[in-house]
Amino acid sequence: MGVQVRTRDGILVDVPSLEGNVGIPAPNHLRDIKEIQTLLRRVMAMGHLPQAFVPDHGGLDSNTLLAIRQFQNKFGFKNARPGDTLIAPLSPTLLKLVELSETPIHIQKPAAGPVTRKTGAAGRELIKSFEKLMLQMYDNDGGKNCTIGYGHLLHRGACTLEDRKKYPNGITEAQAEALLAEDLQEAEAVVNKHIKAPLTHKSDYQGAMASLLRWNKADGVVQRGLIRRRNAEKNLFMKQEFAIWV
Repeated sequence: MGVQVRTRDGILVDVPSLEGNVGIPAPNHLRDIKEIQTLLRRVMAMGHLPQAFVPDHGGLDSNTLLAIRQFQNKFGFKNARPGDTLIAPLSPTLLKLVELSETPIHIQKPAAGPVTRKTGAAGRELIKSFEKLMLQMYDNDGGKNCTIGYGHLLHRGACTLEDRKKYPNGITEAQAEALLAEDLQEAEAVVNKHIKAPLTHKSDYQGAMASLLRWNKADGVVQRGLIRRRNAEKNLFMKQEFAIWV
């Protein structure tokens, strides 16, 4: 059962009843932690905190503690002892969490029209870090694909003598950058053509991050390299701050 409490800003909110404190040091009852994790995810979805992964299993992990600290620092809530990270029953932190979990940040909507999605600088660097720069042609994926630059596909199948005649001296780094830009433009065009809705459903950023990890197979076999890459992409996604259009 919850209680109705008026916040210091004069807003009446329904506050969940916690059995004890959540954080460090605290009893950390499982149900209490899950309540706080739910509120933190809502506050992130409403745009009041940077998006980050907060679990829903009720275990007190480093992500949950970090989100609590960020929230308290942003809104000026102090713990009794330096170094503590606590949310107490009916505390100002808890009341503010409840209040903001129902209040989106209001941002002026962009002008009507199609949204063009582009790969950011951080995304380009992530791709380059995994593809690596190869100035000479090579047979990628076990000889299945003739490749050059930052993973640029020349054609399916192994590189041939005719291919090597076309690139006797390989390519320059500038040419590799240009090929990467072309590849990104093609991928962006496909995304912008077929994606007509927000890339998350009902601001479910946690679900969006989890879905990235599903794409870890090549020819139906899980690849360790793809696991590392999907996790890197998830981490990049987690660092972004998402505006909520209302």
